[in-house]
Amino acid sequence: MGATRWGPAYLSQTESALAWGTSSYLEAWVDERHGIHGEGGEGTQIYATRLNSSGEVLDPAGIRLSTGSHVPLYHQGISIAGDSTGFLVVWQDASLDGITDAPFRGTRVGADGQVLWAGRELLRPRPGTSTLTSLAFTGDGYLLVWNERPDGGPGRRIRAARVELDGTVLEPRGVSRRRPIPSSRPRPPPAAITTWWSGASRTRSLKARTSSAPSWMTRASR
Repeated sequence: MGATRWGPAYLSQTESALAWGTSSYLEAWVDERHGIHGEGGEGTQIYATRLNSSGEVLDPAGIRLSTGSHVPLYHQGISIAGDSTGFLVVWQDASLDGITDAPFRGTRVGADGQVLWAGRELLRPRPGTSTLTSLAFTGDGYLLVWNERPDGGPGRRIRAARVELDGTVLEPRGVSRRRPIPSSRPRPPPAAITTWWSGASRTRSLKARTSSAPSWMTRASR
């Protein structure tokens, strides 16, 4: 276990996520060092640090991943995935007034800890969408998965979109889990698996997309 390192943040740090790259981990969290309501309207921000395989903190002051906003924000639903050259961190902004649109934003961090691009708006899910997100590297890009409540109804459904390494979103509106994600590449993508809980039947559904079967396949397990 690495030694404890103290950083400059003096308020709360919450909702962390962790992922392994090729030679280090990246951990990201919600940070209140700028104040809950922010200095100059920044609000809470997203920070990260790299850790080596022994758990030693490589960036004790943290790496700021978010870029601030004109309204105080709470950042929620952090997800991280690593690839051969760095990491992608995704979260959802949520304004304090509960009315302002809450886009998904992303920051790409190199393996050396340098921010390659920061706080980019990836897509805007429907209003009322849950902040639960999941992110996975597919070999040549990322798969971002989230849940939403369509048309304000009681049920929820899973949606997904592919994100390129440069931040380009191939399905800006997302695709429903009931439909296959279209492929624009000549070679089949690696397998990707998403899981979720179905409250009505108290089962967990597993949905896989593999190179041998391009459509989504579903099964449920107790």
